[in-house]
Amino acid sequence: MTPGKDDERRNARAKALAEKLEKNLRVTYADASLRKQNDRAGVVVTCIDRITVSASLRTKYPAIAEEVAVALALVQPSMDTVITDSKTAYGSFRRGVFSSVARAILSKFKPPGRAVELEWVPAHSQVAGDPIAHYHAVEMSIRAEHGPEELPHPVTSFRDITQMYREGRCRLPQPHPDLTRTQQTILRQAQTGSLAHPVLLNDMYPAKHVTLCPFCKIENGPLSHILAECTELKNPPPSVPSDTPNSQPLERWETLLPSPALPSQRALTDRGQELLDTYGSHN
Repeated sequence: MTPGKDDERRNARAKALAEKLEKNLRVTYADASLRKQNDRAGVVVTCIDRITVSASLRTKYPAIAEEVAVALALVQPSMDTVITDSKTAYGSFRRGVFSSVARAILSKFKPPGRAVELEWVPAHSQVAGDPIAHYHAVEMSIRAEHGPEELPHPVTSFRDITQMYREGRCRLPQPHPDLTRTQQTILRQAQTGSLAHPVLLNDMYPAKHVTLCPFCKIENGPLSHILAECTELKNPPPSVPSDTPNSQPLERWETLLPSPALPSQRALTDRGQELLDTYGSHN
């Protein structure tokens, strides 16, 4: 769940965990923070109101620092839940493949003889203990005066790597979740230029289709005209923000297409559906 991309899912997970952990007094929070100027890191394990244990280590890898914090939390007595905001450390312990430093910490203590649950929470979430652990980790790293920074967690799993490249290629917003599945499909087709329209159909079947707009029958019928300009459709065209610098048709279209606002997307899809109804089975 990527910040800025999956905020609703992140908030929902954080809310669910906050309710689950609210009355749990046997929970610890693990966090780590790197120093800016050298290869040292501070790690802390906290309860909701105090530091349980802290340490420093020599490393320039944030994932190792986070794994050490989790290892220290796992060996604390009388605790049954460990919380970390590091997906990398969480995944490493779930797979049983983590750094030798963390392994050395675990090997020095006997197994607790009980189940200890490791949970991941989104960073800077509404789970109360996580920001407290983050604050103490920043203090431990002696960089609080420089302001907090996110640890540059490496992208290591196949899923995260492919998601990173996919999101890096995105230039247009996703359909609003309040749109129906059909409306989302129409919006994606409009964004890619593949929604059936006169100019496209004329290129594909020049003997069957002309390029004129099927509504006004005056202008050529590219998508930009039909979905954003033509006044002969039953559904009104989407409104353009008042601060749009240029009111020319092409500029208006380029302003509307990348809009994530529900009213704009719904207006485009309503007119797109009206266009598809004109062509029948070309959806």
